[in-house]
Amino acid sequence: MPALRSPKRETFAQNVAKSPKTGKSLTDCYKESGYKGQGHTAEAGASRLGSQGEVNDRIDEIMRPAVTRTRVSIESLLNELETTIQDARADGQHGTVVAVLTLSAKLVGLLKDKIEVGRADEFAGLSTEEVVDKMIEHIGGGSAQKLLDHFDKIRALIEERADSKAAPVMASSVDAKMTPTGEAEKSLELFYGKRR
Repeated sequence: MPALRSPKRETFAQNVAKSPKTGKSLTDCYKESGYKGQGHTAEAGASRLGSQGEVNDRIDEIMRPAVTRTRVSIESLLNELETTIQDARADGQHGTVVAVLTLSAKLVGLLKDKIEVGRADEFAGLSTEEVVDKMIEHIGGGSAQKLLDHFDKIRALIEERADSKAAPVMASSVDAKMTPTGEAEKSLELFYGKRR
């Protein structure tokens, strides 16, 4: 896709594509692109402009090379982490295995310290309940059960992968005090889930 015809729209798309690095909000990108407005008027204008098809497509196109580079580096990191897991299991270092599995899950987006989908500031100021509602809406298509089924499939894939590599680590064999905040126990609960 070539640059957008409107210089302001193109500048806006460029600014939004850079916003993960610059930390600028959608409204900041809007104002810096030459659009006028203050307060809610600017926020509404930025939201409207950012959701227009051609602008959104242009933002995605600008960001695509960075996403590809990120995937390549994530894949290489995951390969390295897989080797670390194999070595740690061979040495009986179960705490290390759990820590590396947690890091791997974070790298592929299964665990996040801060949940963000979409624009950098889309979930700013939302409560956990509101984030869950958005996940149900966007990932589950409005159905909480579909969202849970999606997470069950992800969990099954992780368990299958873990089973193919080595025997699973059970919660009873890991001392939850191995990490400063008891994250080993939390990680195992996330990976194996609370069975219904």
